[in-house]
Amino acid sequence: MSYSIRLLNPDMDFPRLGELYTLVSTQKYTADLLHEYESTAPASRIRRRFAAVDANDTLIGCGDALREPWMPGQRFAIDINVFPEYRNQGIGARLYEEAVSFARANGCDFLIGSVREDSAEGMRFVTKRDYGFARRIFESCLPLAGFDEKPFIPALEKAQASGIRFSSLAETGDQDEKILRSLHTLNEALVADEPANAGVGNSFSSFEDFQRIVFQSSWYRPDGQIFALDGDRWVGMAAVGVFTETNSAYNMITGVAREYRGRGIAQALKLLAVRCALRYGVDYIRTNNDSTNEVMLAINRKFGYVPEPGLFWIGRPIDDLAPETP
Repeated sequence: MSYSIRLLNPDMDFPRLGELYTLVSTQKYTADLLHEYESTAPASRIRRRFAAVDANDTLIGCGDALREPWMPGQRFAIDINVFPEYRNQGIGARLYEEAVSFARANGCDFLIGSVREDSAEGMRFVTKRDYGFARRIFESCLPLAGFDEKPFIPALEKAQASGIRFSSLAETGDQDEKILRSLHTLNEALVADEPANAGVGNSFSSFEDFQRIVFQSSWYRPDGQIFALDGDRWVGMAAVGVFTETNSAYNMITGVAREYRGRGIAQALKLLAVRCALRYGVDYIRTNNDSTNEVMLAINRKFGYVPEPGLFWIGRPIDDLAPETP
């Protein structure tokens, strides 16, 4: 078929790009949501997106080269997506070549990405390009109709009896910079301690970027930023976002400082996260985990989360990457 490659035009291409991303994701993407993600992006992000378009200039695929400020070294994330009816025609390979060329021109030393484990086409694509498989991350879904919280209340009461206090930005307010900086610091520490980040070397977003990414997002709810306190010390948290497009919630992180584990705090935070989702009348709540995070996976199973096909995180050096062959 006849197609061409040009730079992505957000105003023109975001409606179709939203459709494409929805096909390959568990989230529903709209043009408005993509524009929102643009407006809340880190100021020092480096990104170039390439659109494959048909003879009518309609988007049929997208290649993305992205470097976030918290990535170690000179890594770039490469993401290639093509509508199913246009696959196996060399379009993905062309988009990949353009994305990698941009990354190389901007000093990239290592390419990273992800591929769905249930996508035979995607697995062939990355295997052909000699990507190594680093970790497996998968999502789980908890339908909320008929959810019974009674089995989990003892964990909450146990944590409270040990002196742990639970609060949220709905109670403290989200205008006090000291509180917001404490939340940012806790996020940073807990993310660094996640099994998914072991050996990756990622840093964390700056406080300024954190404010933009979280508090300017449509999914943000003050009562969805839940934290556990031991006196004045922040020792655990759960973050819940609400997505109106799918009438769903997402438990983005649940974590507890190492020295406070084994006291029921994580289970209590999970319960408070579900309560938050229920307040908004959503149909289900999703979360994601590294396949090696046995403790959190066991808690999710107790709550009734059902695992779904996941993603493999992949990577390879760029310096020995040969050009694409026709």
